[in-house]
Amino acid sequence: MRIALLAAVLLLCLGVSQSLSQEIDQTDRVVPILDGFTPVTTPQWGNDVLIVNSEPLGRPSAAGRSNGTAFVAVPDSTIIPGASTVIYRTTNFGDTWTLFTSISPARWVNKTKMVRTANDSIYLFYLAEGVIRYWNVETSTIRALDSTRIRDFDVATSSTGGLYLFWDANYNNDIRFASSSNGGETWSQRIFLSSAGAFPRLFLNPVATDTMIINYYGPVKVDTARSIIRQARYRETAPGTIVSAGFTNVNIDTTNYRTEFGSVKLGNVVWLFNTLGLTGSLDIEARVSTDAGVTFGAPFLVAGNANIDEYWFDFRNYTIGGGGVDFIYYADSLGATVNNNTDKIMYAFLRQSAPTTVSGRTRLSDHPPVWSPNDYIPTVFEYYDVDAEVGVIWVGIDGGQRKLFYDRYNATPTEVRPTNAGVPDVYVLKQNYPNPFNPSTTIEFAIPKSEFVTLTVYDLLGREVQRLVSENLNAGSYKARFDAGSLASGVYLYKLQAGSFVETRKLMLMK
Repeated sequence: MRIALLAAVLLLCLGVSQSLSQEIDQTDRVVPILDGFTPVTTPQWGNDVLIVNSEPLGRPSAAGRSNGTAFVAVPDSTIIPGASTVIYRTTNFGDTWTLFTSISPARWVNKTKMVRTANDSIYLFYLAEGVIRYWNVETSTIRALDSTRIRDFDVATSSTGGLYLFWDANYNNDIRFASSSNGGETWSQRIFLSSAGAFPRLFLNPVATDTMIINYYGPVKVDTARSIIRQARYRETAPGTIVSAGFTNVNIDTTNYRTEFGSVKLGNVVWLFNTLGLTGSLDIEARVSTDAGVTFGAPFLVAGNANIDEYWFDFRNYTIGGGGVDFIYYADSLGATVNNNTDKIMYAFLRQSAPTTVSGRTRLSDHPPVWSPNDYIPTVFEYYDVDAEVGVIWVGIDGGQRKLFYDRYNATPTEVRPTNAGVPDVYVLKQNYPNPFNPSTTIEFAIPKSEFVTLTVYDLLGREVQRLVSENLNAGSYKARFDAGSLASGVYLYKLQAGSFVETRKLMLMK
């Protein structure tokens, strides 16, 4: 019933204006937040952080920086009266969130998408009443495209700083494109992609030069979700400038419903993910290309459990260990009871080196997700930091109420990692940073020769709390991450022992 409704929504058509230009929006404005709050926090998968105590009216989105700063845009007119969207910010990888700013006037925002540019600027694009508006979240100027009656859009940024925006114009099934090299001040290149396409989905690697992939329905059937899924490929020749690299019909099956789809490209490997079927028999499948998107192999299941509907997926590329895809989705039991055993936000990853193997499948949500016609699909985003942190936001149930939650994954939460500082002359144990911390901190140390090393955290009674390092290490400088989400606030000791060298320092956990 739920996905059948989504398929019906895809058939809706409205009017469209043909023109495009950019101008400062005189109605939507940024409203600074003077008073925020700090939610209760815990760190890893399975420990959720509350961001918002209410249910969003549309799809939230998020983007992060490698220094641990991230922003979440929440379409909600109840958090702040008179506002349409509220922005939350963290400066510590999501351990705590505070109200940052808001957008007024109150209007229905059905979709948001945040992107991080090459210079670490965060841009919010959002669709409200058929108009796309966009804004650098740390400025006060909101701009709008004067094309109206837009049904859907997608946006991406390149490693060179280019902004690329595709949108779907109602009634005509037109897919149009604009690009900018100056953060949306001007849109220099315009492309009319298709007069028989709908619901564009865009991927462009934000941290490395790569080919842009656009998927869309085309030609559009009356039953839209059973249309062919096409792929357009473009190469960036300069910031804000692209040239066509070819088109492919990736999925020509027009019998089954595919209400969600999208691609990731890393090197010569391209994944196309899509849902398959309708409510009661809904799975997620993928196809892989190893020749940069020219040809694709047979479909395989990413998620296809009996008596479970899997849908509402999102993904981002990761860079560690040769690279791959971080993938999340909603596993829905379709029952009247909703709990952590029946309804879950699931995580998995696919490596570039083994693109058809789905690994690491696990539940990340402690607050079970719920379906809604508001289409608040869960969102995953990357910090692209040295610890490969990943953030996820979703709407979950807490005490019968729908609220927005966040969780994060650290690929190496306590693993010792070498730095590029070279071989030191002496033993060093540095003060942890940040200090005080909540709930994670980094400890750096150095050893001048190869030997067995232990790095251990104790409470003030001398009881071992956590052993961070216990292995043979080569001479060099290292850092280890200590997550204390399960510990009480207070002072702890950490001790480095390497051969005959022993040194102890204090650290302070403040929750």
